[in-house]
Amino acid sequence: MINMRLIWMLGVLLSFGAMTQASAAVFNLKADNLGVQSGKSYTSVSMSDSGVSMSVSAYAVSNDGEGSWFEDSSIQLLNNTANPSSGVYVGGSRIGVRSFGAENSMRGGDNNDLTGFIQETMPASSTSGRIDEGLMFSFSQIVMLDRLDLYSFGGSDDFNLIVDGVAILVNIDDEAYSPYITRFSSGDTFHFSGISGREFLVWTDHGGDAFMIDGIHVISAVPEPSTISLIALGLAGITFYARRRKA
Repeated sequence: MINMRLIWMLGVLLSFGAMTQASAAVFNLKADNLGVQSGKSYTSVSMSDSGVSMSVSAYAVSNDGEGSWFEDSSIQLLNNTANPSSGVYVGGSRIGVRSFGAENSMRGGDNNDLTGFIQETMPASSTSGRIDEGLMFSFSQIVMLDRLDLYSFGGSDDFNLIVDGVAILVNIDDEAYSPYITRFSSGDTFHFSGISGREFLVWTDHGGDAFMIDGIHVISAVPEPSTISLIALGLAGITFYARRRKA
């Protein structure tokens, strides 16, 4: 029969295990940091900081032009292997999207930034819509979004944010109000609070949108070193106590 004292001891240890400290990870999206050549497009790029790994991929988003995307396979990866001109465009110290050629039913091409309204489209739902561009930031663990540094984000620009498949922010510009946005500072920088997940899709849905992304800052929760030591010590004590009782 399990001793109630052991159960209580384990509960105390688990409570200590819930104690964490915040660790900031900063991803400045320079070509050197990403380990790739500037002026080219890639299916994905990646880098790590403070024990957190991140990869970025370019996507096309079929949507209604009002911040809502269609559910029928509407978020599609821009595959650089199939079309070398498509994908995550790395331009010196920032990234954007190139969706050039016939891939994903897009016509013509666009610039190297995140651009809305690439092409009018008619999805399976027979609802008039369009295809716009997005960048998916995927992390090796759950993180809290802290800051997003944009480039050339003007008065006519706005963006949307999908986190782990859920629309969190819609049509965010430099005057938008949201409890998730703590402030907008000069230099095209947004500061956030209360947004956590592993996949963050930043995308556009308007013909006037045209900007790039310089960097993204996140916060990860890691166990305190003292907590790890306490858990290890406690588990060792429980094991020793159980063996003594059997003896």
